[in-house]
Amino acid sequence: MGRPDPGRGPRPDRRAGLETFPSYDDGEALTVYDGQVVRYADETFDLPLETAMEVGRLWERIETLADTVTAAAPCPHRIRAGR
Repeated sequence: MGRPDPGRGPRPDRRAGLETFPSYDDGEALTVYDGQVVRYADETFDLPLETAMEVGRLWERIETLADTVTAAAPCPHRIRAGR
């Protein structure tokens, strides 16, 4: 969740010859959850366990759906105009 996986090739900023602040990869980050600013230092976003598990379940579902999309037919379910 969240940050790019370093195992998936060079990040776009690195390919462009740019560098990020060290805190992008290391240290703490901020997010807003339930109206509160939350500081976290890992990929959990400091979410409650039940919420993090649901996010993980939904992410797996999205990945499964994404595996069915092709460049030739990105939206096969879309109704064409005139039908």
